[in-house]
Amino acid sequence: MGFMGDAGFCYPLTLAQELVALALKGGATLQTEVYVQMMKQLTSNPSPASERLGWQLFALMMQCSPPDPLVENYVANFLRGGPLSATFYLRLGYAARRRGPRSRAPLDSELPDMLSAVEDMHRGEEIEAMDELPPPLPTSPSRLGTSFSGKI
Repeated sequence: MGFMGDAGFCYPLTLAQELVALALKGGATLQTEVYVQMMKQLTSNPSPASERLGWQLFALMMQCSPPDPLVENYVANFLRGGPLSATFYLRLGYAARRRGPRSRAPLDSELPDMLSAVEDMHRGEEIEAMDELPPPLPTSPSRLGTSFSGKI
């Protein structure tokens, strides 16, 4: 991914904006694909710098459009198995679910604020709680028509 530095790109923030814009425009199916690809890219990523940027992109996507209800428990389980605070990311998704997905990708002026909370969390600074997390919803793999095993 160009944003994560795995492929050279002069304007990585533009890539992040375009990815979010396409996901928002593409609806639940494309948003699910974006989440699956991000989880794949973050799984066993050998580059700490790439992984850090991948978590920023994940948080940006969570702020703009939460995972589809059909896959949100898979995303939550991935986050719980990750190296960082799952609660932080789950709160981002829960807040986005309550207010609904954004109608557009973040502007250049909005990106620094959206990404700064992620950087604060990576540095171990306290993040204000957004809301109480709801209990996870039961999700059966048969609802998806696919059986997953292991990490996504």
